[in-house]
Amino acid sequence: NVEHWRAVVIFRGHMMDVTGLAWAPDSGMVASSSIDNTVRVWSVAEEYRGRQHATVETEMRAVLRGHSGWVKDVAWDPVGRYLASVSDDRSVRIWRISNWHEVAKITEPFKLSKETTNRRQLDWSPDGSYLCVSHAFDEPRHVACVIERNRWLEWDGSVRLVGHQAPVSLCKFSPTLYKRDGSEASPPGSLVAIACDRS
Repeated sequence: NVEHWRAVVIFRGHMMDVTGLAWAPDSGMVASSSIDNTVRVWSVAEEYRGRQHATVETEMRAVLRGHSGWVKDVAWDPVGRYLASVSDDRSVRIWRISNWHEVAKITEPFKLSKETTNRRQLDWSPDGSYLCVSHAFDEPRHVACVIERNRWLEWDGSVRLVGHQAPVSLCKFSPTLYKRDGSEASPPGSLVAIACDRS
């Protein structure tokens, strides 16, 4: 069985290497992160998605500036209100999709983390209630932090996922919401996996 793949839409604009890509929940936009310290958002119009003809270039919807270091990853809020980005400047930024303004700059969990790393990652829980971010540090441990939606700057109330001896480089939520203890009355919960270089 032979598959034939071809480019349909090309996104041009970053000045340096691209480090992350993420589709919007409705598939109408793609966000990209880069070592040029920016996040760029691209429209993917309906007519491009089913296109059978020539490859086209699409216009940027937004260029998000604010990070002072390489931007390593981007993630769309599944509810459709925010886009999150993480950078080697030891910050996570939350951008409001309606106007592309920065809503929050989260730095506290990352102040003592290594400044540069091969990978930084973030991911939203499937219901958008939580954002998990790798490469945090809570003395004396390397941790991943889970930040509650709209409580961006409350580091004391966030969850720290511990157990690794090296910096946590990857984190990913399961796309499924799980029932706790088999009870219909309790709210559903999420599972998140984290990893470092060796485990």
